[in-house]
Amino acid sequence: MNWWFLSASVLTVGLTGVHVFFGGPEIDVPIQATGLDPRVLAVAAVVWHGVTVVMLINALLLAAAALSADWRMAAAGAAFQFLAYAGLFLTYNLSRFGSLWTLPQWIAFVAIALIIGAGFRMTAQAAGS
Repeated sequence: MNWWFLSASVLTVGLTGVHVFFGGPEIDVPIQATGLDPRVLAVAAVVWHGVTVVMLINALLLAAAALSADWRMAAAGAAFQFLAYAGLFLTYNLSRFGSLWTLPQWIAFVAIALIIGAGFRMTAQAAGS
């Protein structure tokens, strides 16, 4: 059992909950209430819920990686994806707000990616023992 990957999975489920239950009312609901073209609103909804689905899939893949070495590359994929999300948040923070802190979501994505990295380090150390 790789407890680092399992921890990353649990944290990803928690972050998904934050996305749905806090981010939804703060971000998605106001977007849907704008009166924009229905196709634009549909695409915005698909993107919003797509992120939810991707995060839940990542949580499942991380849980699988915690249980079996056969799934470790999926954990690497999740880490790179979380780093990509972090990069997007950092880029938009700096380019639109001139600050790192307006959209602090990048912190959670970096933290989970680092935990996944610790899981790989544990695996490498165990293999070297």
